[in-house]
Amino acid sequence: MPAKNDYDLGEPYKIRLEPDSESKIHAIMELTGESKPDTIRRLLRIAIELELADHSLGFVLPQIRRAVSESLKPFENRIAALTAKATIASATSMYTNLEYLGQSGKRDIKAVHEEARKRAVSYTRTPTDLKDE
Repeated sequence: MPAKNDYDLGEPYKIRLEPDSESKIHAIMELTGESKPDTIRRLLRIAIELELADHSLGFVLPQIRRAVSESLKPFENRIAALTAKATIASATSMYTNLEYLGQSGKRDIKAVHEEARKRAVSYTRTPTDLKDE
């Protein structure tokens, strides 16, 4: 704790505190062993820093969000490209299989497609792999 005259002090202020605030300051003084002016200066310094931080957060937060968004954009684009490739490969396989089944004439293509779609939807909704049926 600084000595009494170690502060570079500005102009004095006369303020009146609510009784509740006054009693809380006295409780803090007893806990820390500081004088009343030192306690009030310290508490005021902390409150000022918190207030400034709260107001600066409104300025800094959008910049942080923009920076994070810009850094994630390449990964987002890569995932979108991989998803598109997987969708195209899946659709190609499906239509190739249906074309083969249609040309072989062994089964009704529409029935095969409907059954395969039902199983695919069921598979995507299950948390684990489907068991052998």
